[in-house]
Amino acid sequence: MKRTYMDAEAANEQREARDPVDELPIPLRVRIALPRMTLANVQRLMPGLILLSDCPAAQEVPLLAAGAELSWCEFAVVDGTLAARITRLA
Repeated sequence: MKRTYMDAEAANEQREARDPVDELPIPLRVRIALPRMTLANVQRLMPGLILLSDCPAAQEVPLLAAGAELSWCEFAVVDGTLAARITRLA
């Protein structure tokens, strides 16, 4: 039987790919502050209403999993879909 050898990086990638834990879904959230919201504003929420934030479009916002900050990101548009571009790790 012929043995195939691979470098350590390839072996790690193969091992990681087979780990079923790696396939568990993790919901991620991006947090944007809306500091001007009041209870009256919340009561008037309706489809089509645009909520403005104090964040400039290129400002980094935190990316969270289960409340823990994983990284910081910026918003981007990819093929007409809103996306988050990772800018740095937390």
